[in-house]
Amino acid sequence: QYEVDLKLLRGINVSTSKYDMGEKAVSFDLPKLANEPCWKRLTRSKKMQAFIKKDSQRLYPEECHRQMLQWREAYFYRKLHPEEDGSSEESSKVSRDEEKKNFEEQLMELRKKAIPRKSRKKKSKSGLNEL
Repeated sequence: QYEVDLKLLRGINVSTSKYDMGEKAVSFDLPKLANEPCWKRLTRSKKMQAFIKKDSQRLYPEECHRQMLQWREAYFYRKLHPEEDGSSEESSKVSRDEEKKNFEEQLMELRKKAIPRKSRKKKSKSGLNEL
């Protein structure tokens, strides 16, 4: 039985991920969670991992370039037209403030119900030597 623990650069779609165990290697098919350009690396670590190899038959440079152009266009459009995206930003800020307020209220209610702890006296090291 084998186990792999990788800290990936970005999120993957776990439900559609696949793996295949061959005689000498294990192949993973890890689709990206977001529609974004190709990743320069798989893991968060910038250090090259000797046990991770790219499948050269499954590299699609044209597809990566097309996705990069689409992502870049959407990114700069949002930067140049913040008024179109600003209404959702304000509503999310308001909802975050409401969530924080509700959390603080719940926390205060729980603290009122809590049983106070009895303070314990710490034993000193010199007291242990005397026994």
